[in-house]
Amino acid sequence: MGGKMLINRIRTLMFILFLAEFQAISQVGNILAFCPLQDMTFVVPSERFQKIQDAIDEARENCIINIKSGVYFENIRIFQRKSIKIIGEGNSTVIMGGEGQNVIEVHYSSNITLMNFLVNASKANMWGIYIILSCNINLINVTVMNGYRGVYFWDASRCFLRNNRLAKNVYNFEVWGLTPLHFHHDIDTSNTVNGQPIYYLVNQNNFRVPSNAGYVAVINSSGALVTGLNLTNNGQGVLLAYTSNTRLENIYVSNNVRGVHMVVCSNVTIASSKIEKCGEGILLISSSNNRVFKNNIIQGKYGIELSYSIFLSERCEGNDICQNNIKDNDVGLLLFGSKHNNFTNNNLMKNKFGVYINNSSDNIFFRNNFIDNAVHVKVFDDLSSNIWNRDYPFGGNNWSGYSGPDVYCGSSQNEIGGDLIGDEPYVINPKNVDKYPLIPLSIDFVYQPLTPKVMETVNFTGIVRTPLYDVISWYWEISDGSFYYGRSVLHKFSQDGCFNVTLIVCDSRGVISVLTKDVVVSSFKGEERGPSIDVFRVFAVAFLLACFFILWFLIYKRRNLRKQKLKC
Repeated sequence: MGGKMLINRIRTLMFILFLAEFQAISQVGNILAFCPLQDMTFVVPSERFQKIQDAIDEARENCIINIKSGVYFENIRIFQRKSIKIIGEGNSTVIMGGEGQNVIEVHYSSNITLMNFLVNASKANMWGIYIILSCNINLINVTVMNGYRGVYFWDASRCFLRNNRLAKNVYNFEVWGLTPLHFHHDIDTSNTVNGQPIYYLVNQNNFRVPSNAGYVAVINSSGALVTGLNLTNNGQGVLLAYTSNTRLENIYVSNNVRGVHMVVCSNVTIASSKIEKCGEGILLISSSNNRVFKNNIIQGKYGIELSYSIFLSERCEGNDICQNNIKDNDVGLLLFGSKHNNFTNNNLMKNKFGVYINNSSDNIFFRNNFIDNAVHVKVFDDLSSNIWNRDYPFGGNNWSGYSGPDVYCGSSQNEIGGDLIGDEPYVINPKNVDKYPLIPLSIDFVYQPLTPKVMETVNFTGIVRTPLYDVISWYWEISDGSFYYGRSVLHKFSQDGCFNVTLIVCDSRGVISVLTKDVVVSSFKGEERGPSIDVFRVFAVAFLLACFFILWFLIYKRRNLRKQKLKC
């Protein structure tokens, strides 16, 4: 009993000491909290601080750092959880970073306010303001310009933005994340990119995004309509996260890191839009049951990417990708960790890789046109196994460069008679085989006159030599930038030279035939400009005739004078 009492007394004494220590610490905290204002406010520049970074490094909780007007060549780094405010004097407070470094970075921090200054970055800098793994960051009345990227949020949450102006950056604004919390920010339309408002819409239903938007984000919402917009020079043209039943149509998206960026979305339709010169034209991360059709996706790094994250349970599956023109990209379609998606009637033309597959199986590729890609399909791993054809007679896909014969028909291709399905399979690898490669119609075209001149009307007429299927469209593309629809078209060349004229015919299967010819146009000599007249020669002849007439007149007059003298 005595031992237990001693132990209890020791425990009681230790608890009393703990309370005393805690009270002492609390008193110190109270003293710090009620320090005079000048001790809680730093000024840059001052005798104590010449650099903004020095003041940040010494800042305590709730400290205010006032930055006077001037130009500051610094790369500012904030790595602290304590609450501080950095306040300038408007656009006369200019922060310019060093080459190749982000001007302002906020890491693992919370309750930071950046207010009333201008970040003037150079194109060599990556970001003007880079906020990573931080929360409750306030960005108020800040201008960011002339950087590679303006403002970039990476896995940040609950940030507050007001009256910020992002302009003349290669990519003005971007939000990246995976979980719902990463996308929940308070960003209103007082924030602009190149003078147009940011629409960052959270928890809304059944609405239309206004046509003056410069950046669009739809977060945890449903029933949105995004149409008729021109979205350029951002991290994303349109960001959709945890959103459903939304439609994007007739939008033009160019020069973004990602044209349309979707994270865990469903029942979204992207239609009849043009997306060009983006790092990723359309990116679907862990998104299912969406439809992407009748879009032109050109000149990017990845045309359409279906991917997933190891941090999310959802996969990309059940998406319909159909009737898209995917041209001149590094990779037309990229599949990573995706399954049970349908790819139908897409035109994959002149990409370095038509389709690139990694860890993706049970996707269906049917009646796609693989035309003039450096590599039609690249399968990165040995496990991916996909379906490349339907049952006979529907067939598989159209592969330019396929040279198999078409002598037989039938499901086993052993019955006499061609059917525009190759007798030999198109083999990508043993687990990816198109059993019924489609053969396009044989086409040709003629033109009159055969030796066209500048500004002379040329009549182009298309011909189908194997009319087994109806033709549903004729499309002409001329290397001077002109294009036409119809079997027979008229065109005038405005200058001489050699031009590529391409005819693209689509039949009722959705299979396209492509034929290109060189047309040589010579310099002008045609009836539209009237007969050719050498003005110099006409003038010379007239001058000689005039001289002859004058000479004749003088000789004739002289002879008359002589005759008169002889008579006298």
